[in-house]
Amino acid sequence: MKVKNKIIDNWAMFIAALFIVITMIYIVIKGDGIYLQIHDYLDGYAAVFKMFKDNRSFWTFGTELPFLGGVDRDLMLSDLKVYSWIHMIFPTFPAIVIGWYLKILMSIAGFVFLGKTIYGHAKDINIFIICGLIYGILPTYPPTPLGFASLPFLLAVLIRSHRNFEWKYILVLLVYPIFSDLSFFGIFICGYLSIFLVAYSISARKIAWRSILALIALSVGYIATEWRLFYAILFSNEDSLKASGMIGYKGWGEASKDILDAFFFGQYHSGSQHTVIILPICFIYFIYMNRNYIKGRSWKKVCLDPFNWLMVWQGFNCMIYGLDNIKVIKDIIALIFPPLKGFSFARTLWFSPFIWYFAFMMILCRLDLKKVVKFVLCSVAFIVACLYPSTYNHIRPNCIGAKTLDHLSYGEFYSTDLFDKIKNDIGYSGEWSIAFGMHPSIIEYNGIASLDGYMSYYPKKYKEKFRTLIEPELKVDPVNREYFDSWGGRAYIFSKDITYAPDRDIEPKKADMLIDPDVFCEMGGKYVFSRVEILNAEILGLNERGVYRGKGSPYTIYVYES
Repeated sequence: MKVKNKIIDNWAMFIAALFIVITMIYIVIKGDGIYLQIHDYLDGYAAVFKMFKDNRSFWTFGTELPFLGGVDRDLMLSDLKVYSWIHMIFPTFPAIVIGWYLKILMSIAGFVFLGKTIYGHAKDINIFIICGLIYGILPTYPPTPLGFASLPFLLAVLIRSHRNFEWKYILVLLVYPIFSDLSFFGIFICGYLSIFLVAYSISARKIAWRSILALIALSVGYIATEWRLFYAILFSNEDSLKASGMIGYKGWGEASKDILDAFFFGQYHSGSQHTVIILPICFIYFIYMNRNYIKGRSWKKVCLDPFNWLMVWQGFNCMIYGLDNIKVIKDIIALIFPPLKGFSFARTLWFSPFIWYFAFMMILCRLDLKKVVKFVLCSVAFIVACLYPSTYNHIRPNCIGAKTLDHLSYGEFYSTDLFDKIKNDIGYSGEWSIAFGMHPSIIEYNGIASLDGYMSYYPKKYKEKFRTLIEPELKVDPVNREYFDSWGGRAYIFSKDITYAPDRDIEPKKADMLIDPDVFCEMGGKYVFSRVEILNAEILGLNERGVYRGKGSPYTIYVYES
């Protein structure tokens, strides 16, 4: 009976512990047979972290990584981040798992800290914990999980610093950027804080020195931890591919639709999963609360209620997201501050998941609902977060079955045993190569230097050189021509006939690979790793070295040598 009562009294902690235990058991049993998000992670950053480790590039300066023809290490992820340290210490797959659990635990701890900061008690500890758990499992942009997870903690520190200034808070803010990223979060955090200190200084008729010190601490911390980025921006004379991108500008009507879509449905980079349960609850409470204020003629409460300001913040983020690709706005930004030309201000929407679940926590703490009602609402929200279809949601396919959804597991995607066999057979020793019919990250992860790759910030001159390599394909492939010319982040060996998507089966089994063979040789290319038989291999001067299959791998790999 005592155990049952303890579980009832601490139901949120029980759910969180049970979730962590069950998922850990599942991961131990399945190993690298689990499904993880491929888009933006397995096809990109996971392979980059693996290259860092294999080439001992975490703390190097001025070195090159063996992809995209030798991209500068200084353009890549910072060493002075907790998430980078995890990948530096542990092998890639365990590092991903550890990073995921750390994200969940940080989210829970952050919501508890934020709840106690706002309400001054732990009476609603179950609400704090469950909201933190749900927020922690949301599918967010893979390379910066701790940037999302640390937002509740950051807000709590800023609130405490504003209420009762202590130097320990400034020290915490100075160190905070090791969990966050400047281009993903930091520039917006500093922008929000600047807006607050100006507004507060005007309304209070005094300078908000505490907020100014907090802003200085955060800025110094970001500059220190992102020194590679600042070095590249300030001291490099090379243009990046962002300087050559042709932005797909939107009209005002399309921008308005994007604003509404962002508010009601979110966006896959920051999956808030709020549409089904959180949004209706917030809407109903918003109407109910403000109706009571208006009936009581409490106009000041309407203006000052923190929940209303959360909704204003949410609307502001969605507006910035929708207006990000309006041409006149982009031109003004490029004119006033050229280094931000091409920068995505749409990342304001990355704060939306936190705002929705902070608002949800606030509602549950304010309303005098029965415990069972709160439990049901939180449980439904938790289930929705687990099973809602989203690009980065790797809980859902592991529940439903990755093979049912035609997904490849982590182990299948990289197929390390198969590529070890191939490298041993051909005597591979670091020669430049390309991938055809699959993501280049697969060969990169397996220690094969690649001329192709996925990276959103690399030199413009390499993009132009790579374009000459794939120009024969781009001449007959308008879809991929527009895709590459307008962005170029995926420097791939495209084909209008086959996909590079990680499908379990690929059709057709044979295809022409349209590249310039002279440029391939000029770039130092020697090997081609292909998922299909290349029909024009002889014309390209390629000799087939072998056809390889491996147990547990979905691939048939054709290897060609120039």
